[in-house]
Amino acid sequence: MTIPITVSIALKTNNFMAEPNWGLLEKSQVDDETIEEAIDRLVAAHNDDADAHIGAGKSLDTHKTQETIDHPANSVKTDKVEDEEITNPKIDKLARAFHAIVDAAGNGDYTDIQSAINYVNGLGGGRIFIKAGTYTPAATLTLYSNIELIGEDKDTTILDFNTKTFDGLTITGTAETNIANVKISELTIKNVTVTSGKFGIYIEYAENITIDSCYFTNNRTEGVASYRGDINIADDVSDRNTEDIIISNCISKNSGRFVSGTGTQRISVENNYVDSNEDNAVKLVNCTDVIVTFNRLLNLGVSGVLITYQDAEATAGRVIVKGNIITDAGNNGIGIGAAGGEIAERIIVVDNIVIDSFNSGIDLDDTTHCTIIGNVIEGSTNAHGIRLAVSDNNIIINNVCTGASGYGISILDAASDKNIVLGNHLLGNTTGALQDNGIDTEVGHNIAA
Repeated sequence: MTIPITVSIALKTNNFMAEPNWGLLEKSQVDDETIEEAIDRLVAAHNDDADAHIGAGKSLDTHKTQETIDHPANSVKTDKVEDEEITNPKIDKLARAFHAIVDAAGNGDYTDIQSAINYVNGLGGGRIFIKAGTYTPAATLTLYSNIELIGEDKDTTILDFNTKTFDGLTITGTAETNIANVKISELTIKNVTVTSGKFGIYIEYAENITIDSCYFTNNRTEGVASYRGDINIADDVSDRNTEDIIISNCISKNSGRFVSGTGTQRISVENNYVDSNEDNAVKLVNCTDVIVTFNRLLNLGVSGVLITYQDAEATAGRVIVKGNIITDAGNNGIGIGAAGGEIAERIIVVDNIVIDSFNSGIDLDDTTHCTIIGNVIEGSTNAHGIRLAVSDNNIIINNVCTGASGYGISILDAASDKNIVLGNHLLGNTTGALQDNGIDTEVGHNIAA
């Protein structure tokens, strides 16, 4: 019979306030974790807790910058320790969950964001925590490889560029060396004046970049160069020099364009909310391996999603536009290849809802072997539910097109060849259900009324 032996050890506080310990560490005969390992585990959990090293009124707030910690007497008094200096190498800057803490009120390592970035860059990278507050950078914030910039909360950690005419943040390498492994999260980025080609975030010659859970607003000048705005990726039509970009869970309101991308490989724009922006919500030119999914795009000056090609090397598809809800776009809800140039190939547009676009719900221009499946399009104000021009070998199946001022589906011209139109519901469209001016169109099993 095994008799458990329980050892209770009161761990000395390296946390905050005046509690005498972190709790009782109970060990038994059948527990193979050593006491030293358990202590290390609790210290590591302490270091991973952002609040353990910040905040007014916490008695050990100063230990965040010290390798040797002189604890206040009321936090360490026991029978064995009184007014002694305790060394804990796990609570220096390099061991902390955040290598730098920025606080506008002065309760961090820095009050200036760029100074924190420069310090962490000197270490080779790391995480920077920006406490809640409003910051007004006097110049562009320049990010480097292996930097993670984390706000306390996107609603309360605000970077206000105060209508300055420079980029808000830049992630820009060179043709020889990309910037890599950068993440920005939980920040508001606002009031970048964009008349001089500036953006909230500008990215070029970069890879493995994530922008998550940020709030963008008023990054534009009304009526002037409104295509500029929140995030711009790369700037070279022919050289795909930027890759592996994720933009997710962000909000953009009253800006210019939310996302612009040119010549980018592997880009995902997912689960974002865009409202009342002056231009296209998402415009991608010559981009390959694209995912634009589950975004909510409302009240736009131009289109919801626009994907075009002007470079023959970039026409390979591998593009998915799926599950987006697009309402009140000022041009087309979704446009593929609509700017002319090279043919857009093998793009999948599936399960989107497009309501009350000014022109067509889905517009295909210069496309081939694209697949348009299961979309719901309602109320295209001045055009068609789905429109094809100079497009061949596309598959249009199981879509619902209602309430268009034109046709439910329009194949506009004889330059559109061998398209397949099957199983669509084309109901209540003013001009008619289906216009077929193409050559060798395969039509069947559509419901028209």
